[in-house]
Amino acid sequence: LESRTLSKVRIHVERVIGKLKQRFSILSGPLHHEMFFTDEDEICFVDKTVKVASALNNCNFSIDLHQ
Repeated sequence: LESRTLSKVRIHVERVIGKLKQRFSILSGPLHHEMFFTDEDEICFVDKTVKVASALNNCNFSIDLHQ
């Protein structure tokens, strides 16, 4: 039962990641190494981008399981 529950969650997470990559093309391509560098106490560009894309995805879009 625990394994089945974990599998369902894993599948859902994979679908959400797939939808993010479809809707936001910046997440689907290769990322340049400069995007990962930060100054002290700053969040890197990639982390900010994923956070904003995820927030937009959660606020405005539903996950279509039948596409």
